[in-house]
Amino acid sequence: MNKIDAIWIKSCERTLYFAKFNQQFDINQYKDYIASSLINVSYQNQIIVSQKIEEIMVFIFGDKQSNEIYLVEALLAVVRSLHHALPESISQDEILSNFLNFATIISETIDHGCILTDIPPEIFKKEESGGIMSGMIGGVKFLAKTILQ
Repeated sequence: MNKIDAIWIKSCERTLYFAKFNQQFDINQYKDYIASSLINVSYQNQIIVSQKIEEIMVFIFGDKQSNEIYLVEALLAVVRSLHHALPESISQDEILSNFLNFATIISETIDHGCILTDIPPEIFKKEESGGIMSGMIGGVKFLAKTILQ
């Protein structure tokens, strides 16, 4: 069971969405709930994903190794949610591209969890080359692409 304590989503429309759960929950049971939070803007009957999300924070309690595992699985659950929630007119490549745009990982394991956010490319490249979670970044990209194929 993938357990997450809180999800904070900040959209480019300046709307703040904060989901706080007193008890940990199975991310798979909430994937549609998360997807509906991410995808709520439409333009000419097309759902817009790119540049929709500025920031997502996933707070996961546990040790560093558990955090890494749970964060990867949480990311993949969001990818699956987007894949199933979007209309067939939006290509899988477009979903993957938009997902990777906002689901860039910051390698900062703080006392109360991990932070997932959109960060400048130069910082991302630095983390890929030797950050704490550098291997995980590549793994998420690979697994996300695999899910969408």
